[in-house]
Amino acid sequence: MKHWRWFIFIVVFSFSIAFVFGLATEMMGTQHIWVCALIIVGLIAIAFLGDIFAVAGAYAEVSAFNAMAARRVKGASTAIKLVKHSDRVSSILSDILGDVCGIISGAMGLTMSLVIIQNADNTLFMNALIIALINATIAAVTILAKSIAKKIAIKNCNGIVFFLARVLRTFGIK
Repeated sequence: MKHWRWFIFIVVFSFSIAFVFGLATEMMGTQHIWVCALIIVGLIAIAFLGDIFAVAGAYAEVSAFNAMAARRVKGASTAIKLVKHSDRVSSILSDILGDVCGIISGAMGLTMSLVIIQNADNTLFMNALIIALINATIAAVTILAKSIAKKIAIKNCNGIVFFLARVLRTFGIK
């Protein structure tokens, strides 16, 4: 039964995040190309940060935080929880948040393409080319960002997890 609650949480949380992000981006980005581009960059940045924290949690060593917790360093106990539950942290930050941002940025790319196409008198091939180029650019930049995020996270995993733990603790999440 415990696993079913987790799966239900994942579905409800994913739907909620996708709905809110999708609605907000579509409402904000349907008028101007630069607004679409800004939203896409923001979504890629969110996915980038989500991947950094998710991968860092998976690679961090709990022993480093145990020593800190023994010295009563603020945030160490939260860091231990993050590392011990790295599978859930990774699901939320990388799978849910990262994937939703990827999907919404792709949809935003289509919106951006339609704004461009709407203001031009192009052939069908030219319209298809515009859509394909924008979506390919979004995909390439997203993949590059996530690749860089993984490299950074693996190299600095303990520091990143401790930073996240301190931020969470600041907001009252222990």
